[in-house]
Amino acid sequence: MKYLSTWQEGLTPEIKQRAEEELGETPEIKIQTVKELRKLINEEAEFRPQMDDAFLIRFLRTKKYDVKNAFNSLRNYYVFKARYSRLLTDFKPSELQHVFEMNNVVHFPYRHPSGTAVAYMRPAYYNIDEVTLEEIFAVGLLELEYSLQFEASQVCGYIMIFDLDKINLRIMNYYASPKFLFRCVRLIQDCVPCRVKGIHFFNEPFYISFVFNIVKGFLSEKLRKRIHLHGANQESLHQHIPADILPEELGGNLGPVAVLANDFSETIMSEEASFEKLTKYGFHEKRIQHIKKQNSNTAFFK
Repeated sequence: MKYLSTWQEGLTPEIKQRAEEELGETPEIKIQTVKELRKLINEEAEFRPQMDDAFLIRFLRTKKYDVKNAFNSLRNYYVFKARYSRLLTDFKPSELQHVFEMNNVVHFPYRHPSGTAVAYMRPAYYNIDEVTLEEIFAVGLLELEYSLQFEASQVCGYIMIFDLDKINLRIMNYYASPKFLFRCVRLIQDCVPCRVKGIHFFNEPFYISFVFNIVKGFLSEKLRKRIHLHGANQESLHQHIPADILPEELGGNLGPVAVLANDFSETIMSEEASFEKLTKYGFHEKRIQHIKKQNSNTAFFK
């Protein structure tokens, strides 16, 4: 079977049809809703997001062209960026090169037969004595930002695989910070224009239920239904994701994760100017200072 490249530009006829059927996308709807979204943006003083069509359509697609919901998501995206600037957001790849070089996060080079992009992370392989949770989060966000420029990912969404090989209680405790988990879930559910179509855990230990009990309270019912636990059962994973587009660590045919991740990291590093451009948009400086002074115990920034 021939698989679509994750990095192919534009939409295939099949994905265009999917966009129309699932999202209600037509050329006329795109033109009209972008116009309406720009109107809402211009009505909010001190809000200066990126305004080109391609960027705004990311948010409209995620919300199935509901303009009000897309505006709220766009605004949340920039509020998050302002609130956590230089802690989780607004980094250039070169500033996090030491994290990228650990080769533990990657978007695989081929898409699922449905057109969905497949992202992978193996958290236990980070040296937690040398990197912080915030740095790991920031690297994941940079990779997501890069992949979102590809229209097929906007339409078809993402499958996320968390490989918990070599996880132990010390490492699990490191990642199980409720604040950290809450930020991850909030970012995905309410801020970035990302359609999550599946979350798969592989090699998970029995005590993973402790973390799930924390996370479940943050997740929407739709996301909870899209979580799959496979243990060490490769056949179970392959029922959802073909072995042909997976690395050898998951019983796949693409070779080792480290090579795939290194290639992807090098691509991210070459996009330094694009990421620098992203930091120039958002709120007026006075508004940013107000956001940073907001009570950090509010529901959104808990």
